[in-house]
Amino acid sequence: MKKLAARDFEDLLQCAIPTFEGLLPAPHDHLLRKMLFNLAMHHAMAKMRLHSDSTLTVFRNVTTSMGHAMRVFVTKVCPEYKTRELDKELAARHRRKSKKGAKGKSTCPADPAPPRENKDDAREDKHLNLNTYKFHRAGDYAKEIPETGTLLKIAL
Repeated sequence: MKKLAARDFEDLLQCAIPTFEGLLPAPHDHLLRKMLFNLAMHHAMAKMRLHSDSTLTVFRNVTTSMGHAMRVFVTKVCPEYKTRELDKELAARHRRKSKKGAKGKSTCPADPAPPRENKDDAREDKHLNLNTYKFHRAGDYAKEIPETGTLLKIAL
């Protein structure tokens, strides 16, 4: 699932709620489904090509609800589950580390040896990071629409 477009995220969101239903224990399951629903609603509102004052009000409320659901998910659900990097993320980190260590050396590039199992090869913990520019700016999108229009520019 590399290089997904917006339409791919829409398809994933539409299938996610019934797919994840019942996957987690009771309190976490409700929070996960609420977060997924809010993400799907936000995506649907952002995808609209023509907004009125009432749809912009709904969009602002949906954005607020989405932000709240995401923060609740990160604070209440995520700490309960230990997530670690995937095999390919571990391999990529080792490649970056060896490339950084080999910087300045004049050795011929060769296929890197498979990583040895030791303390340095342990998988790192991964956490959902909401401190990103994209998440920070999500709240401003509804405010920008009356001034600039939607971001969906159509080439005719």
